[in-house]
Amino acid sequence: DSIQSDCILVGQQNTVADIDHFVFEMYPNPAHDYVDLHLISKMYQSVMYQVVDMTGRVHQRSSVHLPDQKSIRLQTDTYPSGFYFVQIKSEEGILATKKLVISHP
Repeated sequence: DSIQSDCILVGQQNTVADIDHFVFEMYPNPAHDYVDLHLISKMYQSVMYQVVDMTGRVHQRSSVHLPDQKSIRLQTDTYPSGFYFVQIKSEEGILATKKLVISHP
């Protein structure tokens, strides 16, 4: 018997163990004045995060040390309303990317 799948893997493949070693949560989304990033990692000592708009412009970039977990509050009140991507990177490459919506009332 064989199993067929419509899934195509591109780039570096993560194993289940890799996924278990890194968690990235982001809230609230949509954001108004701020967004909180919550990172948990048992595998990576430090990571870099960046906020990128739809044109590829980097609005914020920083490195963080991860003792086990870390919460980071990003102020978004000066960002124009729109769609952004928050990327988390290690020395090996991109660990996670999430879409962020910023909406000012």
